[in-house]
Amino acid sequence: MGHKKVALNKIRGAAYERLFIFECMARNLYPHEPTLDPPCHDMIVMDIDGKVSVTQVKSATAPSFWRKDEGRYKYCVKALCNNEKTTLKESFVDVLVVYIPVEEVWYLIPTHDISGRTVNMMPHRPKSNARYEKYKGNWSIFGVTSNLLTCVDVPARQSQRLPPA
Repeated sequence: MGHKKVALNKIRGAAYERLFIFECMARNLYPHEPTLDPPCHDMIVMDIDGKVSVTQVKSATAPSFWRKDEGRYKYCVKALCNNEKTTLKESFVDVLVVYIPVEEVWYLIPTHDISGRTVNMMPHRPKSNARYEKYKGNWSIFGVTSNLLTCVDVPARQSQRLPPA
C-alpha cells in the first residue's frame, strides 16, 4: 500500500510541475527543468530580461485542521530538501512555489522570507493576515503580473507588452 501512495504523490507532483510550466509560459517566462533529479530544486525560471530564479515546486492537496471544532484549517508544506535535512532558506533555492489545487491558487514565496521548516497557507480566508498570504498569486517575484493567454492584469515591464493584433 505504501508504494502506491508514493507513486500517487510522484504523479501529482509531476502534474503540478507541468501546470507550473504552463503558468510560466502564459506569463512570458521561460521554465527550465534539470536533466537529473537535483536534491533541492525542480525548475529554473528565466524572465524576459534573462534573470533566473531557482524554484522548488510543491503542492498541498489536503488541509490540516488546527481547530476542527471551529472548522478552521490550513494548508501546509515542508520547506525542506536533501531528505528533509536542509531548509530551503539554507539551500540555493530562491522561490518556493506552492499550488493548492482545491483552491486553484499559487503561492510564490521568496525563500529568504521563510522561517522554520514548514509553510502554512490559508487561501480560503480572504482577510487572513497569516505570514505567507501576501505571496498568494505573487507572480511579480519573477518580474511579471500578466497572463498572456487571458490578458489578465498588466505587465510589470513595458518590454512584455503584446503588440496590437
